[in-house]
Amino acid sequence: MSNRNGDIVRSPWLAARWMKSVVVSRPTACLSRLWRDSSAITSLEYAVVGFPFFALIFCTMTLGLWYFCVGAVDLAVYQSARAFLTGQLQSTTNATSMLTTDFTTDFVCPAMPGFLPCSTTNPVVSIDVVADFHTLVHQINPSCTVADQTAGTCYPYYALNQLTSHMCSPAEGDVVYIQVTYTMPGIFGFFGIKNAQLLSGTTVQVEQFPADGTYATNC
Repeated sequence: MSNRNGDIVRSPWLAARWMKSVVVSRPTACLSRLWRDSSAITSLEYAVVGFPFFALIFCTMTLGLWYFCVGAVDLAVYQSARAFLTGQLQSTTNATSMLTTDFTTDFVCPAMPGFLPCSTTNPVVSIDVVADFHTLVHQINPSCTVADQTAGTCYPYYALNQLTSHMCSPAEGDVVYIQVTYTMPGIFGFFGIKNAQLLSGTTVQVEQFPADGTYATNC
């Protein structure tokens, strides 16, 4: 269809009639043209690759955040354990009357990063003070004698003593085992690690004290 000047005039109605005639009369050519059409290839690639890509990024962020929190709790445990190791706790005024909750507030919480809430109930701190490393563990299989171990007929199994909820001020040479259980707060619910528990622990042996009488012990 053309006007008086000979220019082609495209009408939506005529275009629809033409497309209908093409599809009906030449279906193979229409499908071939549709197969070669690459105008939406970018959108298709984004739809195929986009979800796995963003899922991988999200999982990487979650894993990195998890390991960062694990490292932060471990570092807080190590730093608070040095209070026993170096005698810092034994030199405080309430060394012989300090409870586990006091130790958490005064030594564990200051070592925690600011974005991890810390209180007397979270983390849960357990402390065990013994005279030596042998006392720190107990033998679960007492029927296994030294002769049996030598003969290879049985082997002893050792486990840590049950940690106590109270603590005392350790003396020089005492062995201190600290165990911390931290529950992830609700702010990490978006990453799916809300209420997940981090467990960390360490063992130290108290160093020699200066002989000035300022260190109180009662274990």
